[in-house]
Amino acid sequence: MSAEITTPCPACGSSTLFIGSGGGLTCSVIGCPQPSVRSEFNALRAALEDALTTLIAIAAQPATAGRLWAENPTLGATLVRVRRALRQHEPSDPIKRAS
Repeated sequence: MSAEITTPCPACGSSTLFIGSGGGLTCSVIGCPQPSVRSEFNALRAALEDALTTLIAIAAQPATAGRLWAENPTLGATLVRVRRALRQHEPSDPIKRAS
């Protein structure tokens, strides 16, 4: 059973990804700057983790009328989506980590 990979290569943007012999995603474009997509995905994951840390710090700050930003439905939903993407249920609290 073969599955079609419809996501474009994060390194070159071509729709040429396939599962290589080692089981990892690989781009078949000869001039692709990163044919083994693993390092590109790791960089994207690191950027997403940084964004999550920033969102958590924002959510912990007071907004208006004594409410926290985390009570904002848009920010709360964004936090949930980012945590789900990173498969993190309870990410570390950057405020507690700094102290």
